[in-house]
Amino acid sequence: MARVLVVDDEKAICDAFRAFLTLSGHESSIASNGKDAIDLVRLQRPDVVFLDVQMPGMTGLEALKILQRERADLPVIIMTAYGTMQTAIEAVREGAFDYVTKPVDLDQIRITLRRALDARPAAGATKTVPLAEPGTLIGNSAAMQEVFKLIGLLTTNDFTVLLTGESGVGKEVVAQAIHNHSD
Repeated sequence: MARVLVVDDEKAICDAFRAFLTLSGHESSIASNGKDAIDLVRLQRPDVVFLDVQMPGMTGLEALKILQRERADLPVIIMTAYGTMQTAIEAVREGAFDYVTKPVDLDQIRITLRRALDARPAAGATKTVPLAEPGTLIGNSAAMQEVFKLIGLLTTNDFTVLLTGESGVGKEVVAQAIHNHSD
């Protein structure tokens, strides 16, 4: 059984997460904003945090920065209904364990939660690098969100990247995005 903190200003999402986590055998706590989330992390020491990006007051990405400074070992999964390449890259750079888009798929949440729990001992702080101007890569599909996450992961490491694929699929655009967002 894990202790999971869900941070979202939408009560319906929090209630749905609480029911899902209870049925899955986990404890859950709920916060409706970034400040309360930080206070609960300090007080309750959860095992995993699901954190919305768009909230009143402190955004999820601002809260993520504080959580990473205080508990770099804590897996934080960013949730957003407004998935953009810039948000995905910034979330990964700031140390988010993963990035999921709303509406959430419960099977995806179950898998992501399991991965986060399994990765806890090996988790560490991620290097923070300021973002360059956003590229021209856009998309809201699940496949594009995965591309955005991969770009974010690639830009935080010193890797040589080989992009392959058919002509016209956007290899040059992805290469430019990796270049623009890395050291």
